[in-house]
Amino acid sequence: MKGADLRTETTYDTFVDNILKSIGEKTKGESETDKHKCNICNDKSIVYVKSEDGDIVSRRCSCYARRQTERIERESGFGVLLELYSFDNFVTREGFQQKMLEKAKEFCDDEKAHFFFFGGQSGCGKTHLCTAIAKHFITKGFSTRYICWNEFADKIKKSFSKPDVYYQLLDDVKNARVLFIDDLFKGTTARETQPTEADIKLAFEVLNRRYLDGDKITIISAEWTMQDLLKFDQGTFSRVYQGCGPYQVDISRDTKRNYRFNFVGK
Repeated sequence: MKGADLRTETTYDTFVDNILKSIGEKTKGESETDKHKCNICNDKSIVYVKSEDGDIVSRRCSCYARRQTERIERESGFGVLLELYSFDNFVTREGFQQKMLEKAKEFCDDEKAHFFFFGGQSGCGKTHLCTAIAKHFITKGFSTRYICWNEFADKIKKSFSKPDVYYQLLDDVKNARVLFIDDLFKGTTARETQPTEADIKLAFEVLNRRYLDGDKITIISAEWTMQDLLKFDQGTFSRVYQGCGPYQVDISRDTKRNYRFNFVGK
């Protein structure tokens, strides 16, 4: 009938379907002008569906988990390491490499484990496997941070005169759910030297806080062995030693175990 109120001639289910259709058409229209990764939600991570009761409800899009993982990867500081290193492409030519791989995977499967340590020979795959461990936790949605120790320590030292920057840098590493410290005390591994007092103090401030927070996961690689670190500062590294439990592996120093030399001339 001309002039009739269409709302009185439309069932509630049809009304809901029309709204959902309208939302879908709007989303589709936006997708034509903007290049989005998800053509379901247009990267909004939210979609609208009809519930069992017939109402319109919102829920997370199927792309949400993937987008969260990508965001954590971008903010983690790992850069290309996440693309280069994984458990699948770690080569185990020798028994010690197989032990490294097994221990790293065992750590990932242990929900009660919080500290992991690889120490010893340079170039044997410590950073590779520590990155693979971190990647495991990134895929679980854990906030994750990567720091190269000497770069981090240098930033901290340069920020002493800027308290806001200083405490922000510290808070970022103290509070990350997962933290990978790569090459701890790097640059001080000539055998006649040791870390500076400032380095040891900084390590204590970071590691002690993470030791006390039981929900934090800390991954450490170093050219020093655990016994070296305990000699430098027992107060700091006895905490790490206890926190690691069985998840500490020292690789004896032998240049034949530096796999980077395998690529020379190839």
